[in-house]
Amino acid sequence: INHFAHTPSQEWFQTDAVLRVSLGNFLFFTIFALLMIGVKDQRDTRDSWHHGGWMGKIIAWCILIVLMFFVPNGVVGVYETLAKFGSGLFLLVQVVLLLDFTHTWNDAWVAKDEQFWYIALFVVSLVCYIATFSFSGLLFLWFNPSSQDCGLNMFFIVMTLGLAFVFAVVALHPKCTSIQRMLSVANCLDMLAEREGKLEDSLKVKRLGGKFRLDDALRNCPLATDHAFAVTKKALHAIVATYVTRYTRLYG
Repeated sequence: INHFAHTPSQEWFQTDAVLRVSLGNFLFFTIFALLMIGVKDQRDTRDSWHHGGWMGKIIAWCILIVLMFFVPNGVVGVYETLAKFGSGLFLLVQVVLLLDFTHTWNDAWVAKDEQFWYIALFVVSLVCYIATFSFSGLLFLWFNPSSQDCGLNMFFIVMTLGLAFVFAVVALHPKCTSIQRMLSVANCLDMLAEREGKLEDSLKVKRLGGKFRLDDALRNCPLATDHAFAVTKKALHAIVATYVTRYTRLYG
């Protein structure tokens, strides 16, 4: 890795290490996905590779991660550029899976045709909308320091909040069935993702020596609250992953 006329800063090596681990993960899951092409049901021998063989998969994953630290810097640089677009596509796929999950969830409760489950649907949707608007308020508090010009931050926060409100109103139309809770859950994920984006921007500005410091961005953000955001987002991802795994087992 270290073949430079002038050695880069410590931050560069830290970022490069993260990119190499990310590249190892990308190759592992890409190779595995290619191996699974054509699998239709559990009778296929390759299905056991997906649901078993954990020790072999862990060893293969570790080998790939280690090998990535011997890859030339130019390859990692190309991956970094591609990953900027791939990460957006990855988030889009997550949203699609989340919407499919909430649609199935909605249908399952509506099918029970009991008042209790209708009330439960309303409560879940209401809680998600309250969480969405609360998250937006916290983002405004954390990432709009009074001493800094953060117009772009405010634009994205207000735009996201405005779109959430508009689609929530549109979803009230009688022809829009089983969509209200789908939107509420998706809005929560959007706000959590936006919070991570703003935090990364703050870290980047800090690394570049800008005036906007991480301490400023998180001045009013307790550590427990920050962890709660992260845990909530991971919980949503885990729920969707469990749903997808169960769906593939049932329907191949």
